[in-house]
Amino acid sequence: MTATRPRARPAAPRPQQAQGAASPPVAAPVATPVATKTAAPLAAKVAVLRQAGDWRRLLPGAVGLARRAARAAVTAGLAELAAKRSAARPVGPAAGEARPDSAGPAGLEMSVVLGDDGLLQSLNRQWRGHDRPTNVLAFAAAAMPSAGHHAAAEHRQALGEVIVSGEAIEREARTQGKSPADHFTHLVVHGTLHLLDYDHERPSDACRMESLERRILATLDVTDPYDA
Repeated sequence: MTATRPRARPAAPRPQQAQGAASPPVAAPVATPVATKTAAPLAAKVAVLRQAGDWRRLLPGAVGLARRAARAAVTAGLAELAAKRSAARPVGPAAGEARPDSAGPAGLEMSVVLGDDGLLQSLNRQWRGHDRPTNVLAFAAAAMPSAGHHAAAEHRQALGEVIVSGEAIEREARTQGKSPADHFTHLVVHGTLHLLDYDHERPSDACRMESLERRILATLDVTDPYDA
């Protein structure tokens, strides 16, 4: 059965004015490390918070699944962005760009919030102008340093937070004939990619994002959610 695309979109950070339906959301710039053979991959620290909903009944292993899915999405998403920028960059480091052997930051951090329809509807109404529940929302962090300027960074860079509704997961998994664990994993991957500035506003961007989601989910042993 064909899956409906998760409804997460990059949204304004909470301290800023919410993006309404009339204006497209603005995602924060993404911190993409310079891809080198010697650089160690950035470690993503993922905090998982139970805020609303009967998650212990629905998905007892939600915390572990969320961390695994988010870290896989961060690793693959950053690798693709770095490869794309590397292909577009002239040979040799540009003036002011970090050398390949520059020390990287301590890592990245993000949160996955386990919620319910009520929480998602409240946030959807407040920040996106849609008074209805949704399955997942992604709130990107406000400020991120640009690629190539990590040498002095000693703290973790905040990506933002992904908020999911357990009720929507249960409902949609039943309708789409999939396990709640697989659907939850997909939503966390999808929301995390939004934090990295991926979107599906244009057909070409949607194809790119879905292709990346498929590859990530395959590494997590999750069946392709877009396969008819």
